[in-house]
Amino acid sequence: MFGSSLQEQHRVRIVASGDLTEVDVPCPFEPTSMWLNDDDLISMAITGSTDTITNGGFHSMALANMDLTLPAITDTVLIRAEQYWVGPDNGPVEDAFAFIVSPDRYWRIGGQIPEGTTARIFYDGRNITTGNLDPLLMRDTLDFTFREDSLVMLWRERPGSNWVEWHSSVNPLGSSTDGYGRITVDSLRVGEYTLAWRKSAVGIAEDEGDAVQWIVSPNPAHGSVTVTTEQRDVNGTMDLLDAAGRVVRSVIVMGGSVRFDLHGLEAGSYPLRFTTKAADRPNRAGTVVVE
Repeated sequence: MFGSSLQEQHRVRIVASGDLTEVDVPCPFEPTSMWLNDDDLISMAITGSTDTITNGGFHSMALANMDLTLPAITDTVLIRAEQYWVGPDNGPVEDAFAFIVSPDRYWRIGGQIPEGTTARIFYDGRNITTGNLDPLLMRDTLDFTFREDSLVMLWRERPGSNWVEWHSSVNPLGSSTDGYGRITVDSLRVGEYTLAWRKSAVGIAEDEGDAVQWIVSPNPAHGSVTVTTEQRDVNGTMDLLDAAGRVVRSVIVMGGSVRFDLHGLEAGSYPLRFTTKAADRPNRAGTVVVE
């Protein structure tokens, strides 16, 4: 646990066992940041660095696969960067239809981040020994074609908060089709970050104009749900998305009715997306509420 000044540091060793352990940890000051496994002795699919930084400029946090550039600083700062070698939880995305969220890895940043700090992360979807960091993210998904210039960085304040697009820039380092390059994050702040790619410039269109009108029944639903339209010559693909914009169910539409099997899905709201073969972009088809 760390306070507002570098001198306020409090480390406690705890004993945990079983599926769940609850502990009360007193702290002699008001903590501003805290994290587990600071010494990286526990294998939790996490690699991270806790660094005390005394000067501005370039600083590599190699275990987190992240390079920082700090402005000139007058006080020593403490920064923790963790890289999680799994996709983030199924948390909400501010624009759930616009992005494919990384299923490969994400980062958590803590400590004291000077204003004006930037971060640089190398992405790598190449199927080679020295690469293969982002193999699942950097591939085509359904009818959407992956492009390196569509990569973005998402940020959220804490687990459970909405992911939002964070200002960043992509440098493909030569080839824009080999799945290797770097992304620079402007104005780094405390929170969590993950890679994503934008499926289109505007996400999914709202139901308007000549868009197909769909009826979802029953809704809320349990076990299965049927989505119908009065139009009978409808052809395309309908997807059921989770809160992060990931496809959890997909069916081919050939007619006026489709059925989704909901077994195995957690309770919550799942947007529907419909794409015709001739459509420039998909349309929102409603929302399924799973009980």
